[in-house]
Amino acid sequence: MGTEKLRRYGPAFLGVIIQYAREHGLVERTVAGRPDAEVRKLRRSARHDATYAQTKQLLLQKLPLAMIAQQRGLAVSTILSHIEKLIRSAEPVDIGYLRPPPDRLAKIQTAFAATRQSTLSPVKEMLGDDYSYDEIRLVRIFSEIDKL
Repeated sequence: MGTEKLRRYGPAFLGVIIQYAREHGLVERTVAGRPDAEVRKLRRSARHDATYAQTKQLLLQKLPLAMIAQQRGLAVSTILSHIEKLIRSAEPVDIGYLRPPPDRLAKIQTAFAATRQSTLSPVKEMLGDDYSYDEIRLVRIFSEIDKL
């Protein structure tokens, strides 16, 4: 049973099970296994791995970021965080097709160098509204790749 069904139907099922157990003289017993917190952590990890894998498959198809985000029902910034995670975990993924045009790439890299920071806000302030946070973040990702 998934999380949503558990939340929605769990109390009703549990009520029926408890009543059945009482009527039949059954007693609760402890079952050896992982603690609930550890099970939740494992489930969450599996969901995250699956969502990164879905993003990776769309990247392998060389789809634009906006299209990947639309197909996944996520924000472009979330897709960028998936790319960062994939790269940090040494997942082989070719994102070269997403590289901004050389003039924009150079201007953003120059702004990063001038601010001497890897945070986005100072670079965005320096560049103004002609550059989005997503584009600046993408250049930062390429800079990290180039360092590897």
